[in-house]
This record gives sequence, C-alpha cells and structure tokens, in this order.
Amino acid sequence: MVCLVARDPLDGFTVQGLCVFQHAAQEAELLMIAVDPMRRRQGIGLQLLKAGLARLQAQAQAVSTCFLEVAESNPAARGLYQTLGFADVGRRKAYYPPATPGSPADDAIIMRLDLSTLC
Repeated sequence: MVCLVARDPLDGFTVQGLCVFQHAAQEAELLMIAVDPMRRRQGIGLQLLKAGLARLQAQAQAVSTCFLEVAESNPAARGLYQTLGFADVGRRKAYYPPATPGSPADDAIIMRLDLSTLC
C-alpha cells in the first residue's frame, strides 16, 4: 500500500490532500484521492498522483499498470487523470448512489494507465 499526504508548507501540519494506492504483483489501484476544497486547482492532486505512481514504479516488483474508478459526473477528476495518461477502459453502471433523493445513480468510469508511458 502507498499512502501519501500533502501538508501545508507554512505550518507543516495542515493536511492539503492525500492519496492511497493498493497493489498486488504488477497492478495497482488508486483507492482514494482527496484535496481540501480550498486548495483545489493548485496542482496538489497532480503532485500526489505523480509521487504515488513513481513510488509504485520504484518498488522491487515494479507496478506496470494502475487502475481507478471515477464518477462520470466528475469532469475535473477525469481531466486530471487524463493529463497523466489514464484512458477509459470500462464502466460500472449505477455504481455511485444518487447525490440527492430522486436523482439517478452515477456510473463509474474505469480508467487504466500503463506506467511504462510515464517519464
């Protein structure tokens, strides 16, 4: 498991974001990424993802592929993942519960990244 935390450089304490990957053999999965809403759009998520993927590659049994699931209705997250080279490879219908009562459930888009494409 790889867990990373981004802290505020001014106080060294305040958490700005975090991400968690799990891996087995040569495959990994991004389980969670979160960035403080007041800190979004500052590159923190991208830095966390890059650092986590680099750690996965550097391990003794280097991970070659990473998967994740993201809500279809989350274009910001999907754009971030696409920036790194993740591509859509599948869909889980009605995976996420409705955001509000009476609204439809959201599909999860499964994305995959071949880590050999990272520099």
